[in-house]
Amino acid sequence: MCISRVLVVISRLLSQDTVEHNAWLSAGFTLVELLVTVSLVAFFTSLAVGYNRSADQQIILFREQARAVNVVYQVRSLAIAIYSSPRGATVPCGYGISIPPDQQPGKGRLVVFKEMPSVRNNDCSQFSGIGSFYDDPANELIETVTLDRVSMLSDFSEMLFVPPIPAVYGTGINDGAFPVSLRLTTAAGYNTTITVNAFGQISVLSQ
Repeated sequence: MCISRVLVVISRLLSQDTVEHNAWLSAGFTLVELLVTVSLVAFFTSLAVGYNRSADQQIILFREQARAVNVVYQVRSLAIAIYSSPRGATVPCGYGISIPPDQQPGKGRLVVFKEMPSVRNNDCSQFSGIGSFYDDPANELIETVTLDRVSMLSDFSEMLFVPPIPAVYGTGINDGAFPVSLRLTTAAGYNTTITVNAFGQISVLSQ
């Protein structure tokens, strides 16, 4: 008898809790709960969007930095290869990079060129490394590399690698000071700086 009464009491309690629980669910959310939920969703959404934009800008910077550094390495390698050219062959005195003065925001450009010897003596032995190098685009232009969605700023207008070391010559450099630098910047302000010293050593600093 006592056991049956206990079971009856427990069943009533359970049925009462179920009714109250269902009533709470059917009541829905309060205004404060809705506001808190919407605010949290908006907050985390803004974090996700900001993170995605930041990551996108950094990916762009790293990709274009790699392209620019690759151009410098290729130019230096071409200059070193001159030293092993056959005797008597007409070869460039060096290879270089020119920075066009009409740079546009978000479209940095690098001009790769070869410095040909004087037509008069067809010889690089008298090369002085003074003056403008890229002065005959029709015969000296190799290619123009356009960087995507990054702006470019440099402290030189021309940089020339001359074998065998290779030695580096430049124009537009303040007082002939080295290293020279090339700075790439995205629209969001992320930037990286590529530097080349007088011995052709290349380094990269990202900020």
